[in-house]
Amino acid sequence: MPVTLMHAFFFTHSTYQFLMWLSLGTLFLHQLEEYRSPGTFPAMLNRVMFKSDHPLYYPLNTNTALVINVGIGWLSYFLAAVFAERFLWLGLATILVSCGNVVAHLLMFNVKAKSFYNAGMATSIFLFAPCTF
Repeated sequence: MPVTLMHAFFFTHSTYQFLMWLSLGTLFLHQLEEYRSPGTFPAMLNRVMFKSDHPLYYPLNTNTALVINVGIGWLSYFLAAVFAERFLWLGLATILVSCGNVVAHLLMFNVKAKSFYNAGMATSIFLFAPCTF
């Protein structure tokens, strides 16, 4: 049974649609790194990019992260995978967001924070970059 399900998933989708599903999975892992393990992304973003006096709560807090990541991110990446070639523009938009994450995590955040690593950088390098470039 698992082999049949695996065959149905891998061989009934176009390469493009498979890439969109893969991209959704990389987004989940990227957000896991940012918000859970190590999970330091919100405080870093608030402190470094926004110079917040309350880096644990403002401007990126639990509510704004939920709206941005689940309401916009997950939904966009999911719809891009489901509709694939029918909504190419949506797939292109999600790929551009992933490219932006690579640039932001590799250059922008590290230069501004004067650091070597930031939460989200590993998945940007090892997951987003291969899926987008």
